[in-house]
Amino acid sequence: MVDTLEYLRRGGRIGRAQELIGSLLQFKPLLSIADGEVQPIGRARTKQKALEELLRRAGELRPFQEAMVVHATTPDDLDYVVQRLHGMEPEMPITVGRITPVVGVHAGPGMIAFAIAPAINPRTILARMLIYAPPLRRS
Repeated sequence: MVDTLEYLRRGGRIGRAQELIGSLLQFKPLLSIADGEVQPIGRARTKQKALEELLRRAGELRPFQEAMVVHATTPDDLDYVVQRLHGMEPEMPITVGRITPVVGVHAGPGMIAFAIAPAINPRTILARMLIYAPPLRRS
């Protein structure tokens, strides 16, 4: 989640009109990275609603194996997200940190992000291995 649209406009991700309207309506875009590309997954009118929506989406991936939470300039938001994630999975390890300036220049101050690694079910892995196993060659 980014807190301001200014840096998305500066980076060429959105136009001036989108920035103006989004800023007037106080939209907080919810973004995802899939296959190396940034994709919009929604938007919220306030920062708190944006965080809640991201946490709701994360909750759909339970059970978790581990998580990582990073922020640009908002350690209080980071603590809040970490507490909520621990509430969902108390034993899950969570790595915390700050984003690098390379990412920060595109996302801007106030950005917070997290990544979730869903727990792996051994039966699912075995089923996938069996499904994708190459056929045996007989000599």
